[in-house]
Amino acid sequence: MNSHNLKAAARLAREASRGRRTIEIVVTEIGVIVRGWTAIGGHRSAQACDVTWAELSAAEDLASNAVVMVDRRLSAMEGAGA
Repeated sequence: MNSHNLKAAARLAREASRGRRTIEIVVTEIGVIVRGWTAIGGHRSAQACDVTWAELSAAEDLASNAVVMVDRRLSAMEGAGA
């Protein structure tokens, strides 16, 4: 994984964190965890996606893909709870 991919994923997480939704990237010993949460009807609902360092070394930007996936899941949850 290069720093460009991590910066791109961080930018996507910032852009997706709006209104009732928050998405963050946590760097761990085994890779990164993309986690997000949203408030639906007064309750907090969460989603997460783990990406290992081995997966992050692939040519594809899997960190950004994980941010997009968590964002879509949160959007679906918000739509279902509205």
